[in-house]
Amino acid sequence: VGELEGAPESAAGLVEGRRWVGTTFYGDRPTLASLRLAAGLSQRELGEACGLDQPHVSRYESGKHEPRIGLAAAMADALGIRLEVFEQAWRNTRETFQESGET
Repeated sequence: VGELEGAPESAAGLVEGRRWVGTTFYGDRPTLASLRLAAGLSQRELGEACGLDQPHVSRYESGKHEPRIGLAAAMADALGIRLEVFEQAWRNTRETFQESGET
């Protein structure tokens, strides 16, 4: 994926593909992952925008760690959403993984 992101001819396609997945599959109950996808970002790109490494973004998206308010605000800003939307997506994320028994 890193190679594709670095090539201008494929990078735009990746962004559009992420947006399509985020809105098509998660539009009715947004999660942190779906908001990131809808923004067209990879976990690495979101992490870079917030000063995080990709594995940390993964932990937040899987509901294993809860972001503090400052980080939540930075992530919301990077995703182009209000903090309230981020908070609801975080709740959806936790509920999704609690229901599946993965946390």
